[in-house]
Amino acid sequence: MYKPRSRRFTQPIVTALLAMIGVLFCGCNEIQMKAAVKNYRGQGEIRYKKGPLLGIDGCVIQMPQVDLSVPLAVEYDLTGIPPGRGDYTVYLDVQNPCPMPLVLEGSCSFQVKKDGVVVAEQSSKISQMRNAEDKDLNRFYFFDHGTVDFHVSDTTSKCSLVVSCTNDLLKVPVKAFIEISEGGYK
Repeated sequence: MYKPRSRRFTQPIVTALLAMIGVLFCGCNEIQMKAAVKNYRGQGEIRYKKGPLLGIDGCVIQMPQVDLSVPLAVEYDLTGIPPGRGDYTVYLDVQNPCPMPLVLEGSCSFQVKKDGVVVAEQSSKISQMRNAEDKDLNRFYFFDHGTVDFHVSDTTSKCSLVVSCTNDLLKVPVKAFIEISEGGYK
């Protein structure tokens, strides 16, 4: 006569199997993201960003340093940006110390282009942007639509980011840079 096994015996096995599937999923995500980071051909310095266990791995692209006391109008080539989930956050990172009341009087805008077509754009005074302070940085991002979908399904699409920043009140150099970040959530 067949006697069913107790739940005490099968529950740990099911839990272990689910944990192994989760670890394999994370490993595949990590391998895919690291390969996509290596295939990046655009401007700036890109690095892989590890997510937590069962989290979302991602990447960070940091553009060269700029001075906010000089009007900024630049188009960054993002060819080969990793597709990931597509939700990137564009930050204006301002280094401390800085004359924060004057920095807040500036304005910033950006456009995301895919194959020459504008797919997203934002514009705001810096004072109306959200500040996610991080150590020695003020990390400003747009509050209304914090993330941007680059509409990238592969690494062959030609993507670019057009950034403009102006501030007539700043008379001293203020170091800043543009950062584009996706995943790596903890």
